[in-house]
Amino acid sequence: MHSPRHQCSLCGGSQYELKCLPCSHSVCTHCLAASTSVSCPIDQDEFHLTNIGIDSLPTKGHLVEVSPSKRQSITAHTEMQALLTFTQEYKNDLASGIRDMEHGIQASLSFQESHVKQQIRNTAEELVEVILAKEQELYKDVDRLIEAEKRDKQQELADFALQTHHIVQVVQRHQAQIKQGSRDENASLMNQLQAELQEVNERKNSLMEKTQDSSTEISFVVNEACFEEPLGKVKYQRGKQTGNERFNPSSTKTARRFSSRAEQKRKQGQVIGTIAPPSPLTEKFRPWSLSVSESGHIAVVDRGNNCIHIFNPKGDFLRHVAKPYGSQSKSLEVYGVTFLSRNTFAVAEYSPSTGSGCLLEMDISGEHLRVIANLKGPALVTSFTSTLNRSKKIIAVYYTNSLDAPDVLGDESKLELPLGTDEKHGLFHPQKGVFLKDKLIFSDSNEVENQGCVKVFEVDGQFSHEFGKQPLWNEDGLGHPLRIAADPLNCVVLVYQQFSNKMRAYDVTGACVSEFDTVSGLLDFTATPDGRLLATCSKNSEFPNSVVILSYK
Repeated sequence: MHSPRHQCSLCGGSQYELKCLPCSHSVCTHCLAASTSVSCPIDQDEFHLTNIGIDSLPTKGHLVEVSPSKRQSITAHTEMQALLTFTQEYKNDLASGIRDMEHGIQASLSFQESHVKQQIRNTAEELVEVILAKEQELYKDVDRLIEAEKRDKQQELADFALQTHHIVQVVQRHQAQIKQGSRDENASLMNQLQAELQEVNERKNSLMEKTQDSSTEISFVVNEACFEEPLGKVKYQRGKQTGNERFNPSSTKTARRFSSRAEQKRKQGQVIGTIAPPSPLTEKFRPWSLSVSESGHIAVVDRGNNCIHIFNPKGDFLRHVAKPYGSQSKSLEVYGVTFLSRNTFAVAEYSPSTGSGCLLEMDISGEHLRVIANLKGPALVTSFTSTLNRSKKIIAVYYTNSLDAPDVLGDESKLELPLGTDEKHGLFHPQKGVFLKDKLIFSDSNEVENQGCVKVFEVDGQFSHEFGKQPLWNEDGLGHPLRIAADPLNCVVLVYQQFSNKMRAYDVTGACVSEFDTVSGLLDFTATPDGRLLATCSKNSEFPNSVVILSYK
């Protein structure tokens, strides 16, 4: 039985000779009309013939009915016809193969297109769900902050109302006494009542000032990274395919970035801003120590003007507190400051002439609240919350007197801790103390042995360990660690190396987890709640006598 390739495309017969038309159809000589032209009976295309008629068309093949004598008389002309037939057949097969490959490529790319777009759609839907959940979470944060601030304000007003009610009751209770009493007795009672009324009036003015100049500011900070390829990216990769594999998509993950585009361009330790008091206070501005509250308010000790400057979280100047202890502070100089709560801070004052000092608690408005303790020298102070009884403690380090160990002060007065009693592991000349993960941490130097290090103590004052021990003047070591700071967000202790202007971060075990270059001449620094560093600079710094904001991760 003959193959369909050797059958006439029109009649299906195989007993006549087949001719290949230029349109690729194979038609037997019986179906073709012998003339100067031939018309394809399939698609009606007309083709012109040469003088030899249909013999000029290539022969598809010879069937069994063709006589042997004709086969033996094949000439060079028929050999050329066979070659043309083979060429035409190859052309037809190649065209068919190309069409198959085009269909395969289209099918493969269509599948990849639909698959990748479906992945993008699924990722976008998941991201929308995450964003909506984050939106609700942010709403709850705002509600919680508003509710907390409302409770604080209502408590202040309730306290004030209670005080005024007490004055009214006192006046009503002594009304009869005032009418019947002598002139001297009435004068004494009136002076007492006037003093209490004056105190109420001052507190009312303070509350009105707080209402007009609220220390609370709630804002929304947009994370710019959420606009930078939040879904991912489409990858294009060419590779070898094995077997029947047509598509092997590479896995993609959603890119998550936590710093803004501007922050990504900044290196850690670079200055991104400065803050300063207004003129004429800037003329004698000599910043020393500083502290940041939980709400972001900033208190800076100004040794030049002998006062405390208060700035809001944005760095805008609010007020300065001059001579916080009144007339008794004429000879007192301000050295240290630390926030005790959102609205109160402690100030360390000392008089070189009298050799005495005190630690005061003040309101952020400048109101003097109480004397916490007496001090034995000029001190840097740091506050922390005790994990035992949740009470506020203050570490006072007398950095000019190596004979006195640091004091840890609180509501129950001074705590007698064995910080400086151990000759081997005690403190020789501490510079500053901080609290981190239930550990008391001090920067210490021993000029006799020319050694400097950071020492760690338990909360009860027992020595735990030390790290970074190097010669004081060794540029590869810590040098003379004048200042350290605790970063509770990252659970590290930041130590400033003054020789190389580097900031190093250590965990509580003493392992250095990171370091970065920063500016020269830092005097004191602290980590802010929003993940930055605030630092005061000396007159020999790149930013002389200024408070700088440093980028920090």
